[in-house]
Amino acid sequence: MKTFFSVSVRFFDTRAIKIALVIPFFLLAGCADVSKTEEISTEKSVENPFAGVTAKLFRSPNCGCCTGHAAAMEAAGMEVEVISDDSKLNEKKVEHGIAMNLQSCHTIEMAGYFVEGHVPLEAMAKLVREKPEIDGIALPGMPIGTPGMPGEKVEPFKIKQIKNGEVSDFLTI
Repeated sequence: MKTFFSVSVRFFDTRAIKIALVIPFFLLAGCADVSKTEEISTEKSVENPFAGVTAKLFRSPNCGCCTGHAAAMEAAGMEVEVISDDSKLNEKKVEHGIAMNLQSCHTIEMAGYFVEGHVPLEAMAKLVREKPEIDGIALPGMPIGTPGMPGEKVEPFKIKQIKNGEVSDFLTI
């Protein structure tokens, strides 16, 4: 049996194995509900805005909800590298000038922008499609019902945009 398992593992992508092992843990722990990931249109007339987009998600090794957000991003078609390192996460928040009142549990770099927190895929798609002249977007805190966060949405998600430290509204979902 040991030999069979060792031989079988070689035929699978190691990332797929990690995801297969990690996601059930977070589903059982209530930290991710990938069944509620937002659908991005894949109709022939509408191109998937995430096709070809690569992202780096910086997170604390102690936070499981970030993994749920990464899984939702991958399900939407992005290639996501998850970096679990508190010091790198803090570095990125400082590097991008993300004010304390806008911070969340993870920071994403994608398509030349930063995305702070559990920003819904709809807002990330708008960012990629429209390519505004901003530094990034943020959804402060860890709102219930966002990708990676369990539960039903209880209030509108107010996503902010940041340009040179100036904060304004980006999108309310």
